[in-house]
Amino acid sequence: MPPDAWTENAVPETPGFYLMRCLDQSGVPISAHLTLDPVWDDDMQRRMRLAAEQFGELIYIGKAANLRERFWEKLIQSWWSGKPATPLHDSRKNWNDSQQLQQRLPLSGMQCRFVQIGSKPMKPNLSAKAQEMSDLFGWTEKDARNTNQPTTAAVQVAEATMLFKYIRVFGTPPPLNIKGPDRPGPIATIDWVIANFGHEDETPDPDVEMQPLDYEELRARIQAIRQQRGQS
Repeated sequence: MPPDAWTENAVPETPGFYLMRCLDQSGVPISAHLTLDPVWDDDMQRRMRLAAEQFGELIYIGKAANLRERFWEKLIQSWWSGKPATPLHDSRKNWNDSQQLQQRLPLSGMQCRFVQIGSKPMKPNLSAKAQEMSDLFGWTEKDARNTNQPTTAAVQVAEATMLFKYIRVFGTPPPLNIKGPDRPGPIATIDWVIANFGHEDETPDPDVEMQPLDYEELRARIQAIRQQRGQS
């Protein structure tokens, strides 16, 4: 919906990720251009075209530990036609700073939506080390679905997966995304992806669909290492 159409009561106080797109004057979503690589075979070209249809209209991908605070109070209010929020959401700052983006993405065409992750508020954060271990041993995507109790890791994975897929198809992040500590910037490289996503063979997966981690195998490997070190 357009930012002005959202109401506070429509946004839950739970984690999730959120997306933006922009319509042109005829009401059609403005989409990123897909450049086909000549080395791609027919199957890869088909996959990339399908992914471009799915992700091409996105102009911003973000995450929120609390959608009411981040999506409603920051994103939506930063894009209101009336007085915007202070401070501005990153997406509005980026748009304000670029005449090219303002010409390409008209303010009147902006639309926003969110995707809730679970139906409960996020668990209180532990100390940094304890939270890291809790996320590693205590969370999988299946666990989050079954318990409706997301964690920091669940929210970060949801956003990162969509960003990586977008970058895999179009070569850059969505136009309103900016560089941050937990997301790739506009000059993300294969080395950055490998360093932050951990492909062991250091070879990019040619498939658009990212394969899920085998968390049970990961737990077993970590447990074996801990036992070798004499830890329980």
